[in-house]
Amino acid sequence: MKKLLCTLTLALLLPFAVFAEGFMPKKAVSLGFQGSYFDLSGSNASVMLLLEQLNARGTYFSVAPYLSWCYKTDRCIGLKLKYSNATGGIASLDLNLPGSDMEMGVQDLQAASNSFVGELFHRSYMGLDDKNRFGLFLDLALQYQQTSSSLGTGADSRSDYTLTRMAKLAARPGLEVFVMNNVSSTVSIGIGGLYVSGSSIYQGGAVRGQKISSGARFQPDITDISMGIAVHF
Repeated sequence: MKKLLCTLTLALLLPFAVFAEGFMPKKAVSLGFQGSYFDLSGSNASVMLLLEQLNARGTYFSVAPYLSWCYKTDRCIGLKLKYSNATGGIASLDLNLPGSDMEMGVQDLQAASNSFVGELFHRSYMGLDDKNRFGLFLDLALQYQQTSSSLGTGADSRSDYTLTRMAKLAARPGLEVFVMNNVSSTVSIGIGGLYVSGSSIYQGGAVRGQKISSGARFQPDITDISMGIAVHF
């Protein structure tokens, strides 16, 4: 999977340096909106004989308005704001380990996450047809993200939570199609990047633990799959 991802990324990056320009004109202003929604659930499922009587459900959605301006043909800078929310729960789950008498169960496990992201991005376009209706793009984005997440059981599942702040340099390829002369639709997916993050664990309103981490992560991110529409001036 990682080899395939690297191949696709290189295939997207290389054309931006060698193909003719002209998909997005200089001084074009774009006002867009992207969003995503996932709904996952399972009932009476078995995964490799380990999970039995699984009754779970989860949802994820995000909304992201953005504004961009082309300082030259096929090269734009922009600002995007994003809000996302994820909730999930396991009403019941039995875990049985084959070959042993160990059995574990989970009841009423609840998880929730709210995230706010602000980013500055640079977008490079590559047209795919002579009429400039279809084009690929690559965003390189400098992001700041703040996420509050909780995991617990029963009525007190959200009383304790983790607050994470992250700075990230991210890459996001996508496809843009003009459905009208000044209206286009887009689809994109995040493929990771470089990050620095700090997390604080709160219990009873007080900080009980902290962690700082950094690194590089390059893989498809299902929480950064978005479809949207844009108006161009």
